[in-house]
Order: sequence, then C-alpha cells, then structure tokens
Amino acid sequence: MHRNRLNFALKETKPSDWARFEQFASAFLSSEYPAIRTMAHPSGDEGRDAELFSPEGETTVMLQYSVAMAWDQKIKGTAKKIKKNFPHVTDLIYVTNQEIGAKGDEVKKTLRKDYKLRLDIFDKNYFLDRYEGDDHRETVAASFARDIADPILERDQVLERRPQKLSPNESRAALVFLEMQWEDDTREKGLTKLAFDGLVKMALRNTSSNELMPREEIHKSIIETLANQDQKTVIDETNKSLNRLTKKIINHHTINGADSFCLKYEEYERLREKLAENAIQNRKLKEEIKKILRTIFPASMIPSEDVELALCDICMLSIEKFLLNRGESFVHAINNGQMDKIGFEGLVEITKVMLNDYDKTPRTDALLNLLAAAVERVLSSPSDSINHHIKGLADSYTMLAFLRETPDVQAAVKKIFSEGEIWLDTSAILPLFAEELLDEEDWQFKKLIKAAHSAGLKLKVTSGVIEEVERHMNRSIACSLNIGTNNWNGSYPYLFSFYIASGAAPSAFNSWVSKFRGTARPEDDVADYINEFFQISMDNISEEVESVDAAYRIAVKEEWIRIHEGRRTNSNSDNMLALRLAEHDTENFVGVISRRRQKSDIAFGYTSWWLTLDQMAFSISSKVNTTYGGRPQPSPVMSADFLSNYLSFGPTRNRVSKDSNAGLPIALDPALVSYISPELVQIADSVRASSAGLDEYIIRRRVRDALDSARRRIGKITQNGLSLGLAVGDAS
Repeated sequence: MHRNRLNFALKETKPSDWARFEQFASAFLSSEYPAIRTMAHPSGDEGRDAELFSPEGETTVMLQYSVAMAWDQKIKGTAKKIKKNFPHVTDLIYVTNQEIGAKGDEVKKTLRKDYKLRLDIFDKNYFLDRYEGDDHRETVAASFARDIADPILERDQVLERRPQKLSPNESRAALVFLEMQWEDDTREKGLTKLAFDGLVKMALRNTSSNELMPREEIHKSIIETLANQDQKTVIDETNKSLNRLTKKIINHHTINGADSFCLKYEEYERLREKLAENAIQNRKLKEEIKKILRTIFPASMIPSEDVELALCDICMLSIEKFLLNRGESFVHAINNGQMDKIGFEGLVEITKVMLNDYDKTPRTDALLNLLAAAVERVLSSPSDSINHHIKGLADSYTMLAFLRETPDVQAAVKKIFSEGEIWLDTSAILPLFAEELLDEEDWQFKKLIKAAHSAGLKLKVTSGVIEEVERHMNRSIACSLNIGTNNWNGSYPYLFSFYIASGAAPSAFNSWVSKFRGTARPEDDVADYINEFFQISMDNISEEVESVDAAYRIAVKEEWIRIHEGRRTNSNSDNMLALRLAEHDTENFVGVISRRRQKSDIAFGYTSWWLTLDQMAFSISSKVNTTYGGRPQPSPVMSADFLSNYLSFGPTRNRVSKDSNAGLPIALDPALVSYISPELVQIADSVRASSAGLDEYIIRRRVRDALDSARRRIGKITQNGLSLGLAVGDAS
C-alpha cells in the first residue's frame, strides 16, 4: 500500500461512497481508539455516527463521519443536533476525506462560542500521516484503496479523463506512460530505450498472470500509437524492450509455442501507484487553473460552477495543444535544420480553436484574451505544486513528437551538438540581473543558464554586450532619478521597469544596481559579476568577424541598422546609437558564423551559437541570404526555448540532473522580456503613496498585486521574445 493510492482513493470518494468511508474510518480509528462504538441505526443516529465508550458514565466524545464537500456547514449542523440531543457532550471529532487543515480554525471558534463544544478534525492528511507502520491500518487502507481507487485506475478510466480532442486513446495512454517513464529512468538511458520501455508498459498496463498479452498484440498496440512509422523498426525496438524488461518487471510465458507477456505483480501495483500520482497531479493542475481563472476573470463571467468547469477544460485543452505544438516545433527544427521560436505566439488562436471545438457558440475577443492569459500564466509561472507535472507533460509531448517522426529517437538527437559555446546577447544577460528581484523558485532564465553550464556548454559574451549592459544600467538610473518629471522622455528601460514591477521603491534603484557594479570600472564589474555567478566569460570575437567576406558582413550590418533605426522612429535617440548597436549585433551574428570552423552538413551539428531574445534576429539570415550573392550561411541564432528543450533531450542531457531539468522553463514568462508602461508606473506610485507607513514587504506585495490586476484589465497576451529589443535599443 502506497501513499499516492490512498490519497487518490480519499480524493475520489463520492457522496455515494459514504457507507464505505464510514466503515474505513471506524476500522482505521479502532487501533487508536479501542473504545469507539458505531451508532448508525436505521431509525437515525441523532447527529453522531460513533462515540467513545466511557465506563464512568455518559460519553462526552462523539464522532461524525462525512464525505460532504461543504464540510463547514456539515460540522455546524452536526454540532447543533448533538447539543440538542446530548447536552453533556464536550468534544466532537469530525472525520472526513476532505483536506481541511488550518481552514477549520474558524469553525472551531464558532463551536466553542455557540455550542460549548471542542472540535477536532481528522481530515485526509490524518489518514495519510498515520497509516504507515501499523499493520492493522495498512490493511484497512489497502482494502479501502482497492475498493475506491483501483476500479478507476484500471481499464483506463484515468486516461480517459485526459483531454479528448488531441489524440485517440492510445496516444493519451502513451503520453501518460512516457511521462512516467521519463520520471522513473536514469538520465544515462538512451532516449529510444526509454521511449519503448514506456510504450511496452503502456501496452501491458492491464495484464496479469491471469490475463496475458501475446507478442503480436503488443506490436499492434505500439504500431497504432506510432502510426505511419516503419513497422519493422517499431517491432524490432519493441522486441528489444521486451527482452530488456523480461524477468525485471515482465513475466514471459510460452503457450503452445506462442509468446505472451504480463506485468509482474509488483510492477502492476507500482504502475497503479504511479497512475494515482499522475491523476493527483492532474487534479492539482486543474485546481491551479481554477484559481487563476478566479483571479483573472471578473466574477460576472463565471456565474456558476458549470461555467468554471467548462473554462477549466478549455484551458486544459489549450495547454496540451500548446505543448503538442512546442514538441513538434522542436523536432521539426532538429529534422529540418530550421530554428524557430517556441514561445507564446499563437496562443490566442490555439485557445480560439479549443473554445470553438468545445462550444460552437461564438465568443468575444475579451473572453479569448482572458483564457489565453490564464493559459500563459499556468505555463510561464506554474506554482511549486504543479511545476514538475507541467514540465513532465511538456517532455512527454516532445518525446511523442520524436517518436512520430522516427522510432529511433536516439539517432535523431545525435544530430545535435554535444559540446560547444553559446554567445549571449544583451537581451539574454539583462534578465539574469532582473531575476535577482525574484525568489529562487521563480527564476527562469537563471535556471536555464545554470543548467547550460552544467551541461558543459561554454557561455561567452563580447565586450560590446558588456558595454550595452552597463549603459542600460546607467540609463535605468537616470530614469529612476527623473521619473515623474518632464526631464525624462521615451520609454522606461527594461531593468528599471522590472524593478518597479517587483514593487520596489524607485528611490532605492541606484542602491540596488550597486550590487552589480561600482563607479570606477563599471564595465569590468559587470563582466566579473556574470563570470563569478553564471560562469559567463568575456571573449574577443573581432578577428573572426574580419575573416568573413566583407560583402556578407555589410549585408548583415545593413539589416541590423534598418532594425535599430526602425525602433527609434518615434524617439529622440540619435542615429549614432542605432549604428553602434547594429555593430554589436553584427559582431555577434557574423563572429559566431566564423567560429563554426568545422564543416557540417547537419544544421545543429555546429558548436557555436548566438542566444538572443530579440525575435528580429531570426529573420536576418533569410533576408541576407536573399540579397547576398555568395554562399548562403545557416543562421547562428538560438532561442531560449530551444535551449531549454536541448538541455532535456540533447546528447548532454545526462549532465543535467532531474531536479534541474524539472525547473527549466517551458516558455519564458513574458514579464521577463517586456516593458512597463508609464500608466503602470503611475499605478505603482499611487499604491506606494497610499501605503505609506506600512512595512516595505507589504507595500511591495500591494504594488505587485495592483500591477498584475492592471495588466489583466489590458487583456492582451504579451509576446514571448522581443518585438522591440528588450529596451536594449535605448540602453546606451
């Protein structure tokens, strides 16, 4: 008996299961309370289900068993009856499958005040915390789980609860079992072995010694999952997996010369435990979505529980569709050599399709934007309780996308570089400083960069990037000193915007920046800081730039000049600034191409890449190759989203721990790469002024909440990546 199955059984206990729960609870409590007496009677129990026998006279302790979701009302109703029928009772023990915890404090006060009753609550966690280590309780718990949980875990009832519109049942089963296999296996195991071991377990999930599955049926099940793949390869890999798993977790039987298989009992039980855990995590995800919906949507748009459930289902479908697209985009990039961003672009359209499929009634743009905002929040900033599950879902979709392209996943990922260097753009450096304002569990880019270093990648920047970062800090300081005056024109710099959005006081910005640099040699300080804390070293790439054909260099530079001048059409920035920024971007772009000294016919075999969040960088290569008369050059640009997937699936995945992998971002939070508008700054100032005299941490929380609310009212989905260059264009 494992905790997850008991947990799942308690969560799945329905009102119709009340008698079974009472039987379970009474038996469970009997080892601790041998004096317990069940009082259920056809004529009624007068408000109590059990009582503790007292040889000294009338009992003073009574128990109520209940599976009611409205537990507070049930407790008050029970107390009223007990006080009327048994005025001598002093204690009520409320026993429930619900999770109550500290939420029961108020009703305890009410019972003391109104009914002179002391209340003790034995909720779900009471059973989970006490069943282990006691043979009697373990037996009682196992019996309860078999009766309530196992019928749901068996015969795919859990799998059928997954979103229905993305794939047939076998594919949904494949996703769940690939996710579980991904979690179970070591990082050293090859991806092809990992995938087929998961698919074999999927095929055998309902087998036992009394219900064997012939080899041919296993082949058929996996072939149906991997439709359109070479059947011989699928069969060969399936047979290899059967050989690996036989005797370890599979029993092999030969009947009349035919091979049949089943899961060993221990593995069958373990898989049910894992399915229960997966179902619990999926439930937590739905609860998280509901919580976000209540935060984002006006109450008038969620008039009933049915509407809330419908919106939750649409969000779940949109999340899974987004993850499917993300996985397919990554695999397409590997197989076709074309790097694309895998961000939140198109999320509104995905939500629109899911909404129309779910309900053909036309809906408003406001509804679509709010739903897409909810999905974006779940994906970019999942809570600690669901973060691991969301990443597991994302990785299982990517694995399934690989399998649908080729059964030999390991061969596919060998196309990717296994060692190399990544040069970081200014847009990829500034978020590292910004995230210093966040708690560690909210880090995204810092986790990504630290994992890249763990994977053995060399991280580098040019002196031009260091110059841009330092100038951006200078401009942010100037903005902080002139905010709210006529002395400041233009947008607020990114770093200062992020600082304001964190709720911090503008007047303290200069002091905060001093953590990263001084006044005597600020550029050296910035370089030292990112080297010490992120192992990002500064290097010279100018000689490599000069070795590239002059016509190609000029073509690249002209494109960057056009981009930076276009960003300054409505600003007072001079053309010299645009030229300087274009020179830095050209140095990175062309220099990385030059450092690819090895000849490679495989796009992702190159070992030098340029990491940037500037989405305009992705269009440079195709534009230059169109106008440039020489040999086309493959793009050196890598997105942060691609890097995150590379660290999970690339040849160096064994160097990234499971915990580090689980913390990698699925798609970067747009707040990391967006401006804050003057209107939002005014809201922050207003909240800070109205909160004067309160503790600083309270003020910061109020500012953050107010800005979140204001952003939601805007109702627009911020694109992941930079349409305007992460304020770097205004950095110097």
